[in-house]
Amino acid sequence: MINTILLSTSNNNVLSHQQQTFNKLIADIEKTKKDIVDTINHLDDLYKQFSTYIIPKETELLNLHLELAKAMDSYTNTYQLNKKLIHKIGLAIVNIINTIANKAEITAEKEALYNKWNKTTLQEEKDNELNHAKTDFANLYEKLTGKTIDLSEVGNDVDAFKKIQQQLLEDHNNFATNKAKAEKKKSKKQLEKEKAAQTNEAFKLKNLRNIYIGLAKLLHPDTEINEVLKVEKEALMKQVTEAYNKKDLLALLQLEIDWVHKNNTNLHQIKDEVLKTYCSVLRDQLQQLKEEKKTIHHNPKYDILFEDDYFKVIGQTKMLDKTSFSIKKNKKRVANFLNIIKGSPDKIELKNFIEDVYFFYEPIEDDFLDTLRFF
Repeated sequence: MINTILLSTSNNNVLSHQQQTFNKLIADIEKTKKDIVDTINHLDDLYKQFSTYIIPKETELLNLHLELAKAMDSYTNTYQLNKKLIHKIGLAIVNIINTIANKAEITAEKEALYNKWNKTTLQEEKDNELNHAKTDFANLYEKLTGKTIDLSEVGNDVDAFKKIQQQLLEDHNNFATNKAKAEKKKSKKQLEKEKAAQTNEAFKLKNLRNIYIGLAKLLHPDTEINEVLKVEKEALMKQVTEAYNKKDLLALLQLEIDWVHKNNTNLHQIKDEVLKTYCSVLRDQLQQLKEEKKTIHHNPKYDILFEDDYFKVIGQTKMLDKTSFSIKKNKKRVANFLNIIKGSPDKIELKNFIEDVYFFYEPIEDDFLDTLRFF
């Protein structure tokens, strides 16, 4: 964490507007950086808790699902049943395997059981779902960006789709911005404002480069004879280069203070024109950090921590308790199903059993476009 850089006056005079803005931006940047670290640590802790207490229980439930599917399959081989009942059992078995597939890897045993009772194989189902998803996504992409996208080479890779979704969001924002610009004729004042913005951007980059060059000359390891200091400067030079590539003015200023000024007593002497440029760079950096903070929750690692609202994590204790209770309830229900099918039910009991199992595992239709969770 960077030490706070705050402007102050040597004679307790009131800070200028630019100085106050500079101080506020730095404080906001450091707070946002801390928020990012705290959020990641919190989500990592939730993930650890979930992995420790929930995943083992889920695994037990998945094993019960498979045991039930195998018991129902075995039942059809042992007893003579009419075609209607057999068909209903087959549908239930397929739904059970689909339930397992949503949570765990499909083994050869599970796939063989699925293929036995379904008209199409599990692999064919996966391919059909993927092609349907690609078509929907390509249509949405063209509608929102004005571009076509070729997804023929994209396999069943969640990470690849995540990257494409992010690209969709960026292209959509650019498309919307460009469309608005095209529809609105620019006035003379707007053109002047754009030119001023371009000039200001060039000035910002020049100031960043000036700080970078100054630090590079001072900290370049090739100019150091002392081996201990040389190693230290190599590490610092990496920090300088990284900060420059990221346009991280705050980090560059901190390094400049530590190695050039040694203290911040003369920072109040920075001219307003330069300070104004610094503030502009800091605003950009703050905005980037805010965007980074928003995207933390999009990490696929944390998907299991979210419920209906994609952008909100429910309380840790509530989440663990609620999920644990749900698994416990489902385990009890599936165990009861197993007891029935293994207990040689009569015709009426079997009919009720099949209806209960079928509706318990009945799939909920999921709109692929809803899974984008961006719009």
